[in-house]
Amino acid sequence: MPELIYSNAFHKGAYSLIELSNEQIAEAIESSGELVIKGLPEDEAVLCTHDQTFGLRQVNTSNSLLLARQEMPNDPDLHVIDDLSHTVEVVPCLARLTRLDELLQPTRYSGQASEQINTKKKLYSYNDLLSMVQASEAELLRGLVERNAFCLNGKYRILERSFMHGLLDALVTNATIVELNLDAMPVETAIDCIRQYHDENGEDDVVPEEVAMACLEAFCDKQLDNTYKMDQEKVCRFMGEVILASARGKEWALDDFTQVWRKLVPDVFSPTMEMLQGLYVVTERAATTAVFHQQRTQTYISYFPLSELSVDPTQRFASLFAEKKQWTPEQILPYIQDLAPDQKARDALLLRFTRTLRSNGQILYGSRIK
Repeated sequence: MPELIYSNAFHKGAYSLIELSNEQIAEAIESSGELVIKGLPEDEAVLCTHDQTFGLRQVNTSNSLLLARQEMPNDPDLHVIDDLSHTVEVVPCLARLTRLDELLQPTRYSGQASEQINTKKKLYSYNDLLSMVQASEAELLRGLVERNAFCLNGKYRILERSFMHGLLDALVTNATIVELNLDAMPVETAIDCIRQYHDENGEDDVVPEEVAMACLEAFCDKQLDNTYKMDQEKVCRFMGEVILASARGKEWALDDFTQVWRKLVPDVFSPTMEMLQGLYVVTERAATTAVFHQQRTQTYISYFPLSELSVDPTQRFASLFAEKKQWTPEQILPYIQDLAPDQKARDALLLRFTRTLRSNGQILYGSRIK
């Protein structure tokens, strides 16, 4: 009768058992080909396929799990090689792209003059980012596109906001001067318009083509005939964020903000507050008008970008309620929709982290944690 005996190769803790909790996860893992575990020493490890990221969570068990094998083909005994007291559960999670911001923000490109001064910047290649950022390759590529990142001399960079503003202004101004159709700009002509920035600002060097293309792709959509159409929402959102970020901490009266905003965007565009979702927080207070000293409700907005919030749901909701005690459904949705792919998942998040209140017939969300 076969016996269960301890092997000479027994070493407690040498192995880990990974649990695939459902068929969807099992299929994603089994069909992915190469699997990569990512994480710096201070990170919680993640498992990446080519297009998905999974968290790895240790689950302790009350019973020991004996891992055994047959050491020789004709040996009937099973030899125990490890005694496990936990399994590792694989759970879907968001790509942890905050490190991408941490790596790229200090290396923001702001012109050739700045490059010559700041020669000690630590720059990162694509392979550097792929190895350091806890995200699958597909998710990393999407993250780079969302940040308008570009490759210059083999290193990935993003544009500094005020410099990017200058390039956009050069594009719009010079395109208007030469009567260029903003809905169908030939790529070379558009690049020439952007490159006028160095003449207008006394730069010694021409704007590199990679930089000009990064600006063009940040604010325009490529058409089938290889022309570029300026995207109203991208331009208006960027200009709105420029105003809000330039006065971080300031509360803008909504009417004053929209007046300044409309002056800065091209005349052909019509900015709306929906374009700025995930960038600002709303506060309403009673105010006294100059006419007849009447009381009315005044709406204020201040800069509160989603991009600076944690992707961890607990930390995300803590930041939301630290900023504002109560949120309407319309106000909170832009700040949680990236955490949950569908309405069911969003409802589960709200049920877990918020409590529902009613005030004057309106639904409000408050913190569940007191």
